[in-house]
Amino acid sequence: MKEISLLPDGRRRVAIESVSPQIDCGRFPIKRVVGEAVVVEANVFADGHDQVACQVLYLREGDKEWQSSPMTPEGNDRWRGAFSVPEAGRYEYTVEGWIDRFQTWRDGLAKRIDAGQDVHVDLLIGAELIEGAARRAKGEEADLLRKSARRVREEKATAGTGPWRSAQDRGTPSSASYTYR
Repeated sequence: MKEISLLPDGRRRVAIESVSPQIDCGRFPIKRVVGEAVVVEANVFADGHDQVACQVLYLREGDKEWQSSPMTPEGNDRWRGAFSVPEAGRYEYTVEGWIDRFQTWRDGLAKRIDAGQDVHVDLLIGAELIEGAARRAKGEEADLLRKSARRVREEKATAGTGPWRSAQDRGTPSSASYTYR
């Protein structure tokens, strides 16, 4: 499992509450039949306006490596994920949540584009996020991410003439929204 990162003052940015299924706060095991899915739900949220993402981590007794399954938002901070039980035995599971910096950037960029604001700085921030992901990736994925970051930086350099320009700048005064082709 990953190390939980704390802010310098000891706070955690992401809160995970009301995990289910569980019996008596995990004191007793839940039961499933081989082949049945364990559907896990939890309230996952962060302080501030940052977007979160989360996953279910599960481990069969005797295994050394945790497996993961993504969770999807159900609305109102509730998330749902599942994993199947392929063979009989004891399984542990937990929910891991984190700040999704890319989704937070994307949402903020979309709002600024919709409001007709200048997105030059936002594009630079996005390029840095993508470059960071490229450093962590390998092979073709890393190459694709580097190309994407380069493209975003080029868009920043030509903003006003590229696909991020506003409709108003293109001579369509009735709409001041930014578009991306």
